Amino acid sequence: IDHHNDNLFRSCQNGTLVRLDGIQHFVTTMPENFRINPELLKLRAYYTLKDEGLIDPQIPASGAIFVQKSFAGVLIHPLIWVQSTGTFVYETGCASGTLATALVKSRFMQTGTDVSFITQPSGLPLKTIIRKKFGKLLQALISGPVEIYEQSEWKLSLAEKLALAI
Repeated sequence: IDHHNDNLFRSCQNGTLVRLDGIQHFVTTMPENFRINPELLKLRAYYTLKDEGLIDPQIPASGAIFVQKSFAGVLIHPLIWVQSTGTFVYETGCASGTLATALVKSRFMQTGTDVSFITQPSGLPLKTIIRKKFGKLLQALISGPVEIYEQSEWKLSLAEKLALAI
């Protein structure tokens, strides 16, 4: 992670791009009253990532992290695009997406500690701690329960890829 925030963030029209080692996440808000339908979410994620230039052979993995306010605080819906396989994965828990969300939340904090509980699609919360001093990121921690669920993967057929490219 870029500790000086110089290359860590890029502000975009509809969210914030967070560049982590090995993956880039586009963190954006979930539209109000959007029904969680995996197929619709997949299409929204594809177009979101495509519009931001993140579906690119030079980028091995990118994520669309849809952030939703909930009674428990913040809930994320992480969809990860894996370039080598041409697949989207709707993750039931996403540590890197959680970190990206926490970093966006604390982006403009100059000095202090920000503690967040970010609920995963599995319903389990992950705790994040971001520490900064004079705008410099000192520490980013994630902790919480881990459970293994069956993974959902969406492969795009050639026809779907062509239709989405239009």
